[in-house]
Amino acid sequence: MSEDAAQQQKPKPDARGTHHPEAGTVGSINKHLYPIILIVQPHEGR
Repeated sequence: MSEDAAQQQKPKPDARGTHHPEAGTVGSINKHLYPIILIVQPHEGR
């Protein structure tokens, strides 16, 4: 069971480590784009 736990814990941090930078980048871009889109959309609508 020790090996199973070690094997299950290894892929988890790897997968999360790969997703963390992507999620952080996408989150930052979304946070920056969201206000821009909200500001641009009403202007385009008007």
